[in-house]
Amino acid sequence: MEIKKLLDVCSEPLKSIVTIALNTGMRKGEILNLKWRDIDFNQRIIYLLETKSGEKREVPMNDVVYNVDRPKDSSGIIGSQIF
Repeated sequence: MEIKKLLDVCSEPLKSIVTIALNTGMRKGEILNLKWRDIDFNQRIIYLLETKSGEKREVPMNDVVYNVDRPKDSSGIIGSQIF
């Protein structure tokens, strides 16, 4: 109930960022630093190359994250930021 209320008052892109955070446990910095090259939509995996611990990790995408509204510039240009 509280999550729905939170998401209802968020506009894009904040709504997508919050949805990803809630469903993956990713930190704000990890989400904001995501680049298109870090995401494998076929395998449904987000590759985090720079984490707080300094170790690389892979984060699986559930259906909610996979279907999150993607920013309009989802051209997949290597190196381009998502948010």
